[in-house]
Amino acid sequence: MVRVLFIVKGNVQGVGYRSFVKQVANALGVKGMVRNQDDGSVEVYAESSKETLEGLKKRITLKGKIDDVFSSRVESIQEFSENDGSFNPPKNAFQRFSIDYGETLSKWQREMVERNEIGGLMLQRLEKTAESGFRELNQTTSQSDQTMASFREQTSNSFSTMESKYGTVSDILKEISQDLKELNKSIQKVVEKIVKA
Repeated sequence: MVRVLFIVKGNVQGVGYRSFVKQVANALGVKGMVRNQDDGSVEVYAESSKETLEGLKKRITLKGKIDDVFSSRVESIQEFSENDGSFNPPKNAFQRFSIDYGETLSKWQREMVERNEIGGLMLQRLEKTAESGFRELNQTTSQSDQTMASFREQTSNSFSTMESKYGTVSDILKEISQDLKELNKSIQKVVEKIVKA
């Protein structure tokens, strides 16, 4: 078993990052703890095999949106071994992975803070899912636009043929085609508003 200290810097406080690290660590079977530091960084003490710790480091290196203050974003992770002077774990740091909220919070308060952080993480996941869904909807709409353009072209060709044969019926069909174009534009505007929301 190997023990390491990760010093994580970036937008990692107040965004549910500690709870995210805890969930990942527990899923990997890593022992240790995570805690905020006064300088805005996060300390992660971890114990496991070298390979598992490399996997943990990779998974906790989040690349959130730069312009979103509520998005976890890791700018750097420094790694220190047990032999390094910076390695100074608190007592009982290498039990089941946990979040160290300090001694000022009661057990009940710690549970409430962690639940709030997990709720924030779930909202971030929901936002990503919604963004993905809107991108797919936009692609589908774009494909529909192409299909409609092809349909309009075929219809227009048919109208030309009909006009040469029937005259006024073609004028009525052209009006219907124009109405379809306007309807398609309206649908596109609604989809763009949804995507921007």
